[in-house]
Amino acid sequence: MSPTRSLSSTIGNVVLWLLAAAGAICIILVVVGLWLNISIMMFRTGSMEPTIETGSVALVREIPAVEITEGDVVTVDRGEELLPVTHRVTEITDVNETTGEVTFVMRGDANDVDDPKPYTTDTVRRAFFSIPGIAPIIQWFQNPYVLGGLTLGATGLVIWAFWPRDDEEGPTKPQPKRGKHRAQTIAIPALLILTAPLLSVDQQTSTDHHGDYLRLRSTGDIEHMKNLAPGDSATWIVDVWADAPEPSPVELTLSAAGQLISDPDGLKVEVVICHPDPKNRTTCAVDTEPRVFNTGQLAHRGTSIDLTTMSSEETRRVLLTATLAENAPEKLQDTTAAFQITATGHHEELSVSPGLDPPNHIPVSDDHGTTNLALANTGFRVLLWIVLGSMVVLIGAVLVTRRHQRHHSTLR
Repeated sequence: MSPTRSLSSTIGNVVLWLLAAAGAICIILVVVGLWLNISIMMFRTGSMEPTIETGSVALVREIPAVEITEGDVVTVDRGEELLPVTHRVTEITDVNETTGEVTFVMRGDANDVDDPKPYTTDTVRRAFFSIPGIAPIIQWFQNPYVLGGLTLGATGLVIWAFWPRDDEEGPTKPQPKRGKHRAQTIAIPALLILTAPLLSVDQQTSTDHHGDYLRLRSTGDIEHMKNLAPGDSATWIVDVWADAPEPSPVELTLSAAGQLISDPDGLKVEVVICHPDPKNRTTCAVDTEPRVFNTGQLAHRGTSIDLTTMSSEETRRVLLTATLAENAPEKLQDTTAAFQITATGHHEELSVSPGLDPPNHIPVSDDHGTTNLALANTGFRVLLWIVLGSMVVLIGAVLVTRRHQRHHSTLR
């Protein structure tokens, strides 16, 4: 064996072991995190700047509320209808030794005033470490196209590694055992079956938009919305809430434009407003009765329709389902319909449309100015760490196996 080949073989082995070790570390971290009640929070807004910058990732651990002290940065769940909030504890006002519940006041480091109301809970998640700038990278790995690509890559690598090669046989070619080839033949489709669930992830994507106080989250399958066939339906989901120093009404309106919406025989639109399901971003809470709106008037006028008026202390979910008629007129081919949901309250107006375009944010000036309040939230699913770690371990193990096969073929 030449020195050059020996060096490349050594480098290859080091890289393979590093890959396997990285995957194993991912899986170990997930197990340790579950055991110690540690999770990851991604910060998409700047309410905790400069301590925790926008785009940072923080490690948080669930602890009894009686263990918190003033100055701790904690995440508090605010019930099924509201999203969690991550701010700094500024004052502890009451401790119930019997129930373990603690009442305390919080404020974002970037905010000038405390949060509107004190929080009362028996458990919190305390932040103990943060890494700036990596939230976009983690979000990238959550993209279904990225997961699908990684899965296809791992599948192709396994097929390549175990595919029989004639050039690796020795000088004499003994008759191969039937069992060995059969095992390889079965292993490949079995791997495809095991990885199929990763390729079937839905294409729902979510984008968060925020003004000074108002918050909008848009969720939907954008590609499906752009390519409806006759009889197809697509649902666009918008969550609306606010992070403001005091309660105030928030008005929601819906507007639409385009040739497709102007023809009542082309597109049927149904709008449902409800409390959001805290465990699912696309459904209503089971204990709420959704309100269904007749949107037929959208086809007859270009103005907006009033959906509801909510308190800024609440969260509402708007589900807009558009169905293209099976017998849609030919004149509607290649036409479009554009929808927009607008939230107005706290002296500002925030609008969002399906897709990844930035929303329209129109602040309304007043004599008091505004304060940049923001909700620091969004957890990261541990399942993704397991998937990524398993893929890296699989790739490393397959390549190591392949290298050993080549080594034994050389010795024969």
